[in-house]
Amino acid sequence: MADRIFICALLVQCIGISTAFGQPVLASGLEVENYRELEYLIENLSDGAKKLRLTENRLQNKVELRLRQAGIKPSDGSQSFSANPYLYVQANIGGRGFNVSVQFKRWMSYQVGGRTFKKFAATWDTGVTGTTNDADYVVGALDDALDIFLNAYLKANQK
Repeated sequence: MADRIFICALLVQCIGISTAFGQPVLASGLEVENYRELEYLIENLSDGAKKLRLTENRLQNKVELRLRQAGIKPSDGSQSFSANPYLYVQANIGGRGFNVSVQFKRWMSYQVGGRTFKKFAATWDTGVTGTTNDADYVVGALDDALDIFLNAYLKANQK
């Protein structure tokens, strides 16, 4: 009788393993092999940002500082932007309104009609929208968005 119970338990376990391998794994979209290095791209600023005297250099300093504080080596990809996943940062300002967007992008593939297509796509994003006429406020909004990103990124990759 004990042999039958053991064999039944073994079969149940094997069935569970085989179905687990066939199922897609739900993920955050932030998983990477080496989370300690991350490329980033800061989108060119709008004319509205320039009117506030908000510079790409200021955003770059904020992004690099926050990544380093989290133990991540930043790379702006200026030497040779690769096919690695990267952090995309965009600050749009028009009049008094602004939007700061932080996205994690990676190569994705999808199939349509038997054809496979590949492109960079955002697998994770957050942002802040508001009104201001103060560049410091926009940089603070970026800092808040980076808090959210870094918490999720580290949670997804520190096992």
